[in-house]
Amino acid sequence: MSELNVMKKKDHRGKLENIFIVLIFLVATVIMIVPFLETQRILATSDWAFHASRVEQIYDNLRQGKLFTYIATTTFQHTGVGSFLFYPTLFFYPWAILRFYFNPIVSFYIWYGIVTFFTYMIGYLCMLSYSKNKMRSLSFAFIYALAPYRLYLGGFVFGEFIAATFIPLVFLGLYEIVWRDSKKWYILSIGMSLLVYSHILSVLLMVELLVVVVGILLIAKKISFLQLKALAFSALLTVLLSLPIIIPFVTDFIGHDIFSAYKGIGILINGTTLIQDSFANTSGTSIGIVLLATVVVGWHATIKGTLERYSYWLGIVLMIIATSVFPWDMFSESFIATVQLPWRYLSYSAFFLAVVASHILARSCKSWNTRTAFVVFSLILAAVGLLGYFGSVSGTTAKIKKYDQNMALKPANPNNPVQKIPQPTQLNKENYQNQFGYAVAYGETDYYPKRAQANSNYAESIVNNMVVINNKEIKIKPTAAPNYLTFNIKLDNKSRVDLPVVTYAHTYVYVDHKKVPFSKSKRATVQLELAKGKHVVTIGYAPGSLYFVGLFIAGIGWLSLAIFFTLKKYKKYFSKKTTAKARS
Repeated sequence: MSELNVMKKKDHRGKLENIFIVLIFLVATVIMIVPFLETQRILATSDWAFHASRVEQIYDNLRQGKLFTYIATTTFQHTGVGSFLFYPTLFFYPWAILRFYFNPIVSFYIWYGIVTFFTYMIGYLCMLSYSKNKMRSLSFAFIYALAPYRLYLGGFVFGEFIAATFIPLVFLGLYEIVWRDSKKWYILSIGMSLLVYSHILSVLLMVELLVVVVGILLIAKKISFLQLKALAFSALLTVLLSLPIIIPFVTDFIGHDIFSAYKGIGILINGTTLIQDSFANTSGTSIGIVLLATVVVGWHATIKGTLERYSYWLGIVLMIIATSVFPWDMFSESFIATVQLPWRYLSYSAFFLAVVASHILARSCKSWNTRTAFVVFSLILAAVGLLGYFGSVSGTTAKIKKYDQNMALKPANPNNPVQKIPQPTQLNKENYQNQFGYAVAYGETDYYPKRAQANSNYAESIVNNMVVINNKEIKIKPTAAPNYLTFNIKLDNKSRVDLPVVTYAHTYVYVDHKKVPFSKSKRATVQLELAKGKHVVTIGYAPGSLYFVGLFIAGIGWLSLAIFFTLKKYKKYFSKKTTAKARS
C-alpha cells in the first residue's frame, strides 16, 4: 500500500475519532439540559436577575434593530445604568438571539448547553495540544467541565461561568511560551482576551496567578529574555483584541467615581465545609469527590519536577486560599481583596487538579490502546461523569421539578415602591417577565456614580423613577428606547428638574429635540433648568469615536487571527499531502 493511501486511511480514522468525540460531548450536553428543559422552570436566585435583566435589554434592543447596548432603558427600572459598559456582554448575545426562536426558559437552557459544550471542546483540545493523548484529553474535559464549582457557577454566576470555559486556553498559552514554543505566544493572547470579554474579575484573578508563576520562574532563572519578550507581545495583543472592553473603562470609568463592587472579603467557607461538600459532590463551593481524591493520591501519582507535580501543588494551594484557612484578615485592604468571595479560586484549583486527575486516569488505562477500548473508555467516562453531575444538581432539580405556588414569582405591585426580587423564586414562561418589575437583588445599583450609590435615599429615589422638580418628588416613568429614555414633563413655572437617570462621561441630553448642556444633581443624575410649559427630554448614551476606533482595531485583529489559523491549517494539510505523494 502506498504511503499516500496509508495517510488517507489514517486521516479517515482520525476524522472518525474526532466525530465520535464531538458526538460524545454533544450527547452529554443534551443529557445534561433535557431534564431541566422538561420542567420548563428556572430556579432564580443570587445574581440571576442581574444577568437576566442584561440579556432582556440586549434582546429588546435587537428587536428594535440596535446591535449595541450601552445603558439600561427597559430593565433595571429604566435608570440608564451602565451595566453593559463595564460588565462584558458579548457571550450573552447568543442567549438573547435564542429568544427570537424559543421561550425564555428554553433559550436559557440551550445557551447553558452551548457554553457547556464549548467548555468540553476547549478543555479537550487544550489538553490534546499539551499531552497528545486523546484518552487523557477526554478525561480532562469531563472532569473539568463537570467540576461541582463550575456547575454552581452555571446556576447564576454567569460571568465566571463563561470565563471558566477559557481558563485551559490561557494556561496552554503560558505553557507554549515558557516550556514549548514561544512563537505561539498568540494563544495566551486569545485566551486572555476571551477572559476579558467574559468577566473582568476573572481577568484580575488570572493576572494574579500569571504574575506569581512568572515571578517564581524569574527567581528560579527558568525563563529567558526571549520568553519574556513573547509574554510582552502577548500582553500587547491582548490589549488590542480587548479594546472594545477596555476603552469604556478608560473614557467613562477611571477617574469618574463609578461604583463597581464592594471591596473586601465577604463570605468565607471553612476547610471542613469544603471537604464535606466535596465528598458529597454537591454543586456549590466544593471541588467534588474526584478532585478531592486527586488531592489525596496526586502526590504519589506524579513525578517530582514535572508539570503535573507543579499542577498538583498549585491546585492544593488555591484550594486552601479559597477557604478561611488562608489568613484573609491580613489582606482585607489589599488589592487581592477585590476577589470579594475567596471561593472564586476554586475554578483555578479545579483546573490544576483536573490536569493531575486526567494524568492519573490516562496512566491507569495505558493498556487500553485499541480503538474499541477507547470507545468503551469514553462511554464509561461519560456515564460516570453524568451520574456525578445529576447527583451534584439534584438539589436544584428538586426545587423546580414541581410547580410551587409559594415560590412562583408574582407580579410586583406597581403602586408600591420597587421591592427586591424574592430569593429564591421559580420562573416559567408565564411569569418570566414579572422579574423585571422588581429590583435586582445583587447589582441593581452597581455602576451607579458613587454619589448616587453611597446614599440609600438617593439610590432608592432613582430606582423608583422619582423626578425632583424644585425639590419636590414626582414619579414619572420614562418611555424606553435603545440606549435612551424620554420624559414628557409639564411645568407650571420655570423649574430646576432633576431626572432619575444616572450620568456618565458620554451621556447626552436633548430638550425639545435640541441638544443641551446639563449639570449633575446631588444624586449624580441629569439636572436641567427648564422654562414653563411642556417639554420632551431625551437622555441617552453615545460612546465617543475612540470606542469605534477600538472596535475596528479589535475586529481587524480577530479577523487576522482567523485568516492566520486558516492558512496555517491548509499549509499543514497540503505539506503532508505533498510529502506523502513524493514518498509514494
